[in-house]
Amino acid sequence: MQVKALRGSLRRALLAPGQAMRLRSLPPSRRLGLLSGIRERFNTKKKPTWGADNERASQEAEVKDTRPFLQRKWHKWSGALAAEQEVADTFLLEKFLGLSASLNNKDRDFPADHQLHGIAARARAIVGEQWAAAAEDPAVGLDQAARVSSVVRAVTAYLRSEQELHKPAIEGFLELVRDNAGERSGAWMWAGEAALRASVLQLYLARLLAAAGDDSLPIMALHDEQVLAELVGTFLLAPGAHRLEAHLALYGPELDQSQLQDAFYAFSDPEVGAVSSAMGVVHGLHKDHAKGLPKFASTYLLDVLELNVKSRCVFCWSDDAFSGIKPPDDDHRVPVGQLLAAREEYFDEGVDIGNTCASAYAAERRKHYHEKAETRAEAKKGLVFFLACCMVDTYVTYM
Repeated sequence: MQVKALRGSLRRALLAPGQAMRLRSLPPSRRLGLLSGIRERFNTKKKPTWGADNERASQEAEVKDTRPFLQRKWHKWSGALAAEQEVADTFLLEKFLGLSASLNNKDRDFPADHQLHGIAARARAIVGEQWAAAAEDPAVGLDQAARVSSVVRAVTAYLRSEQELHKPAIEGFLELVRDNAGERSGAWMWAGEAALRASVLQLYLARLLAAAGDDSLPIMALHDEQVLAELVGTFLLAPGAHRLEAHLALYGPELDQSQLQDAFYAFSDPEVGAVSSAMGVVHGLHKDHAKGLPKFASTYLLDVLELNVKSRCVFCWSDDAFSGIKPPDDDHRVPVGQLLAAREEYFDEGVDIGNTCASAYAAERRKHYHEKAETRAEAKKGLVFFLACCMVDTYVTYM
């Protein structure tokens, strides 16, 4: 009785006259025994009663398939459902390539009112502010690694907030594509581009700190306020060729073969990680991608792009010291300018790693769907052949 009275008073208090408001149903009150209470306490599969999860559950319930059981199963067994999923999934992957291609905007500049200009200006300002603050801190100012790390942490925190702010544009990218079909202006992609670039820069800065920690990159290359500010602006606004040029400049005027390979990985891995993570949060992606996409991205540079081989080719073909089948010595060093020229001539996709990764994954999915269609067709033919053999065997046995 008390519960009913409480519900009634709560409903009267919240539902003012003339207001169309729906009150959520209160969770049922029931007394639980010892065992049932323990099961209820540790039941992680039960539906939440309040919050955003309940809203999502109610939305899923609204679009629940209400067709008869046999019709739903036949829709699945006949392959019609798989064909629909294939079309939707392939469409999403193909359209996502437009967003991943923005990482190498060599054919255009970002408009003056693009969000990335404001993000870049604020990130550069944070570099200056944190550099000055670290200089006043005696515990940090004398430690070069600690000073650089404090600046990078501040910039990364800001980039993370901007990424979360613009993340819905990536999550709802499929809806944006459909709503803006035929639109010549790319303004609807700006928020997604900002989120993707912010993600790349976060991963890149973390990779630089790791490289400085294992001595593959000298910390003095990063211990400069102007260098960090320009690096942040370049990675947020510049095309891939300019980003790679600024990145290789950190490793010194000359590089040996091992340093070039490390530098290529430090530059390419953040793009692959950012693109694969962005692709994984797009609404409407098939559930198979939850396992397939991270696995593909983790081995893409080594197994698909073969970055080890291509970095050695760039190094060898950049210098006349390479002749015939005899490679240069391990301590042989080549100027960065020659390496960049060789990269442009022999390794054009080296500045568009994110988009090539997305393209390769889309190609893998098309191959996967093609093989599934062939398997389904062969299974149908095999079933028909089996039934025909059964009929002939029956006829021969009993006739």
